Amino acid sequence: MDDYKEIVAHFKDRLVFLGMQKSTIRMYTTQALKFLNLIQKPVKELNEDDVVRYMEHLHKQNNNLNPKTINNYVDGLKSFFGVELGHPLNEYGDSTERG
Repeated sequence: MDDYKEIVAHFKDRLVFLGMQKSTIRMYTTQALKFLNLIQKPVKELNEDDVVRYMEHLHKQNNNLNPKTINNYVDGLKSFFGVELGHPLNEYGDSTERG
């Protein structure tokens, strides 16, 4: 299995390099690590179905999540997929390969 902490540390370094705010970096990296720990599969095999599964998990854990919070989580995963995996998620959570 991939070393998720190392992958998220690299993601954090990239976000710092991109000039993101500390609070945004903390939120994005926390969500990325939670996502990876829940899905438990090699990073190169992650896809949009995994994001849907993660979001369903969040809803089951806390039915009253604020829509803004959910959007923040999705933004963090979009950034993770784009920066670390090279295949960004579109606004609906679908991944698209870069050509």
